[in-house]
Amino acid sequence: MTADTGPSPGFVALLRRHPVVAFVILAYALSWWAWFWYRADPENVGAPILPIGPLIATALLLPLVSGWAGVKELIRRILLWRVGWRWYAIVLGLPVLLTFSAVALNLLLGAQVVPEFELPDAANLAIRFVFIFFWIGLGEEPGWRGFVLPRLLVGRTALVAALMVGLIHAVWHLPLYGREYDAANVVPWGISVFCFSIVICWVYLHTSGSILMPMLMHASHNTVAIVLEDVRGRRPAALVDLVWVIGRRDAHRDRGQRAGSSGATAPGKKVDAADDHPSTPVCSSDRRAGESRGVRCAPGLGGRPCAEGRVRDHRRPRRTDPLPSRRRRPVAPRL
Repeated sequence: MTADTGPSPGFVALLRRHPVVAFVILAYALSWWAWFWYRADPENVGAPILPIGPLIATALLLPLVSGWAGVKELIRRILLWRVGWRWYAIVLGLPVLLTFSAVALNLLLGAQVVPEFELPDAANLAIRFVFIFFWIGLGEEPGWRGFVLPRLLVGRTALVAALMVGLIHAVWHLPLYGREYDAANVVPWGISVFCFSIVICWVYLHTSGSILMPMLMHASHNTVAIVLEDVRGRRPAALVDLVWVIGRRDAHRDRGQRAGSSGATAPGKKVDAADDHPSTPVCSSDRRAGESRGVRCAPGLGGRPCAEGRVRDHRRPRRTDPLPSRRRRPVAPRL
């Protein structure tokens, strides 16, 4: 007789009831252990945090929480690249545009560039971008946007879910306080993390839950931020945050026509509203005797049953419109 060395059913059931809590604890632990190593030998340890901690936590938890079907679905979304060229323009160009705008405002307000500052050449920039894409983008985004975000979207608005992910992401950077952040810039930097999380959530919802797009946007943002970090003066982080807020408002000012044509969820609308996405798995739950309503699963959860009920149908229920000629166009709420 061989002893069972796998996790106990009770432990797995606990993880499935609280997957986000389990992920946060594990991701923090796998990333923060480098903090103690850094404190012991700061001259030989590059950073007090391990960026691939969220990826390792996802790889350990996902088979237990969602099975191998969930692992395959996550890999599929990491490789999901057919999203339209305009999304590549947004995820690669928007961080550059916003950061350069913030730096320009910073220089107009009297900031100075350090004498030894010089822009790296194209080859150096490409190498830096590729390194950040795999070390930070791939190391973090499968966790934040691949594991946590789709679970927080169930029963919540996209805005609330994005802010919750932003909080988890901001606290995860705690070991960097005192090295990259201090009392003077931690507040504007923290606000920029929340704004960045909202923009990435918007991209995620409009690209069918693609993880590749957040990875590219994360890499683009960090690359241009590192290149332009030598602008000194009136705290460029605060101006970067201001421009990110403006960009976030413009990005989320979706028109109902665009939301309806792209099948995206409006930022202020709950993901469990079955008013669009006819191809999205629909779950059912009894509301009153003899009635039921559809509850849509968030992108990334596949066809697994939601907490609201069982999988009922993959088609949108037919709606009876008393005035088809006066159908109102839905308008996404402004943030």
